[in-house]
Parts: sequence; structure tokens; C-alpha cells
Amino acid sequence: MKEIQWSSVAEKDYDSVLQYLFDNFGKSTVEDFQKKLEHTLNIILQNPFAFRFYKRKNIRKCVFNSQLSIYYLIEKDETIFLLSLFGKQNPSTLKRIIRKLTK
Repeated sequence: MKEIQWSSVAEKDYDSVLQYLFDNFGKSTVEDFQKKLEHTLNIILQNPFAFRFYKRKNIRKCVFNSQLSIYYLIEKDETIFLLSLFGKQNPSTLKRIIRKLTK
């Protein structure tokens, strides 16, 4: 059975996004974000190949919204390894994160 495993980077990204949304927009926005993310992750689970490649052929990118993309790796056993929830940050930071996590 397919499952999603979160990297420590993705967990930190998630926590940061939740904190930012709560501080700036409140609890209802956080709840809406969590529902939408859960829905999107379910789509990824059901059809992990639906989203386009990101630079390296084994990494996929799902554009979540205009500020955030989900980067993930599909393992041989079809486990989905969530690399990062990456917002509008320096692209070289993302490249460094992906290199580190995919060694």
C-alpha cells in the first residue's frame, strides 16, 4: 500500500507555514489550508505520476498554490517521500535541500 513519509525538512516547512497562517490570518485559514493539503496529498497518493518532473526525473513537483509547491520523490516500493513544502524562497536553497535528501 502506498504511503507518504515526511522528511524532517517537509515537517519544518509545514510547521512554519501553519505558524505563519495562524499569526497572520487566524485559525480558520489554518484549518482551510490543512484540508486543502490533505486533499492534495490524497491526490498524490492516488496518482503520484500525475505531476510534472522537477529537474531530476525521480522528483515531482505539485504546485499547491501561488506561494507553495510540494516536492516529492517516488520510491521503488511506491512509497512517496515528501521532500519539501517550498514557498517563494531562494531556488538554490531548494536545490541544496533536494541534493541533501536524495543522496
